[in-house]
Amino acid sequence: MEHEFTSLCDLLDDELIRQETLLSLLQSQRKAVLERDTAFLDAKTAALRLVMAETVNAEKARHAVLRKIVDHLALPPEEQTLSNLIQHAPESQAKRLEECQQRMNAVMAESKALVQDNARTLRVSLRVVNRSLGVLSGVLGNDGAEYDDSGRGALRGRQGPTFIDQRG
Repeated sequence: MEHEFTSLCDLLDDELIRQETLLSLLQSQRKAVLERDTAFLDAKTAALRLVMAETVNAEKARHAVLRKIVDHLALPPEEQTLSNLIQHAPESQAKRLEECQQRMNAVMAESKALVQDNARTLRVSLRVVNRSLGVLSGVLGNDGAEYDDSGRGALRGRQGPTFIDQRG
């Protein structure tokens, strides 16, 4: 069983590295959003997708090791937590698992806050762009050269009112 706990520690260390990489990429994304650098943002988003795919693939190996440990310990589903596994692990692996759990919790909390902040910033930016486009379409008027949502075909007669007062 010590071998399985060592394998679990190794797999969780690898996952922690991936999560720290994701955090770094999220921080880079934030910088790109604030600097309005779309090329850099696209590159960081592509890198995020790759690391997330690695995370999903690594999950299978972690689950296989976890299944062996849980089956050996005969833990009921409600007790199948990392905290409970730490209590059942040999002392050297228990300390390692506990350190990994603390670091993972910190990284995940920071990542969650950053994702929420990035989403908020992107929503505000999108509102500004949409308002600017609305103002431009009102100024330019409707010359029949608007395009459909795919940007391919021209639409005719879709221009709505640019100003509505309280009476409608």
